[in-house]
This record gives sequence, structure tokens and C-alpha cells, in this order.
Amino acid sequence: MILVSKYSILAVIQTWRTNIMMNKINLNVMRGPDFKDTLSKKHDIPYFIGYISAKDLVDNHKIPYSSIEKDSDGYQRQPGNARIAAFAKKIATKPIDFPTLILLNIRDEDQINFYKNGVLTFMPDYNNKLFVVDGQHRVLALKIALDMADADGNNELYNRISNIQIPFGLTITESVLNEMVLFYEVNNFAKSVSANIRTQIETMRAKL
Repeated sequence: MILVSKYSILAVIQTWRTNIMMNKINLNVMRGPDFKDTLSKKHDIPYFIGYISAKDLVDNHKIPYSSIEKDSDGYQRQPGNARIAAFAKKIATKPIDFPTLILLNIRDEDQINFYKNGVLTFMPDYNNKLFVVDGQHRVLALKIALDMADADGNNELYNRISNIQIPFGLTITESVLNEMVLFYEVNNFAKSVSANIRTQIETMRAKL
């Protein structure tokens, strides 16, 4: 009994230490109507709108790039480096606004259980990355601007960029198909996207 008790106490202590050490980001958000994805037949995708600091976004994002590898579930083309570099320079030169939302997704449906009273608690080590569905050039430009400031030892600039509040729209779904459909809907009418995206969507839809 003493041995069991000892191990129980150690387990509690380990859990406590893990919770203390785990990085937590509290996001002030507003929940909107659930998304209704007619392609995947899923009608209850949680959707939130809020702000996140540039540093938290840069440190915890992932961009699902398209790949020729078999079974790849990436769907975005490689970024335009010249466009990113120009925007990064602009960010580092003077304060700018980010008027349009960056669309993100968390591929962990348990994340919805961390929403309470207008606050969504995001734990990167537990809830996975923030997948960038739309806005990769802005995110990468922020990263380069931060890297430039850090390399120059310009702490004032680094802190200014780190604290820029970036507006985001956030869905919570583990379905890559849902992500792909959102990406397609956002980009298909704004700018031409690869026809392969539609093919990928139809292929995944056929497997449902």
C-alpha cells in the first residue's frame, strides 16, 4: 500500500510539473457561427475570431506545403520569396496595420474544451500547431522581420514586432479536407490556385 501510494504521489507531482512547464497562450476570442463544409458533410466546425501576438504566431505556426510525396496531405504552394522579403522590410521599417484576418486551424478537436468565457487557451505542446490555411506570406514576413531584428541585436525593434497584434480567424477540425476546402474557397476567387487542389479535394471526398 505504501509503494502504491508513493507512485501515486509521484504521478501527481509529475502531472503538476508538466502543467507548470507547458507553454500556455490565452487568446481573447469571439465565437462565431460554426462553419458548414458541404464537401466533407461536416456542419459543426467551430470558428473563432481574435488576435494573437506576432511572436506567438511565428513560434507556433505550421504551413502545410504541397508535396509530390505519396500520401502527402499538404496543399499550399511554395511561397514567393521576393514578396515576403519586401513585406518583411516594410514591417521592420515602420509600424504597419494588418487589416485582414490570417486564417488558422488547430487539428485537435479537444481544443474546444479549452474555451471558456471568451478565452481560448492554446497549449502548443498539447494541442498541436496553428496550421496556416491562408496568410502564409504575412506570417513568413513577420518571421523574417523578427530574425533580422534579432540578428542586428535591435531589441527595441524585436519587441515592437513581437507585440504586433495579428487578427485571425480560427477553425478547430482534425480534417485536412476541411482545411483544403477553406483554402480553396478563400483563394479560388481572389487569385488563381493550382487545379491540383480541386483534384485533391475530390479525391478525398470520394473516400468519405
